Amino acid sequence: MESLMTIKMTNAEALALGMPAPQGKGRRTPRAVASGPYATACVECAEVFFSRAAEDRHFAETRHPRYELVLA
Repeated sequence: MESLMTIKMTNAEALALGMPAPQGKGRRTPRAVASGPYATACVECAEVFFSRAAEDRHFAETRHPRYELVLA
């Protein structure tokens, strides 16, 4: 009777053994949304946004993923 064992390996180790690397979705970070009026700024270019839609448009254009709340 054969026994099977599960192992964990990195993508680099799988490629070194000649196996195709798994294609995952990648790590996702949750996105917190403030209640009420707020302002956020892009961490990379410091552009300020006043709505989530504006942040989404900026992300689609520039692929800058990080925003911080602007405190008055």
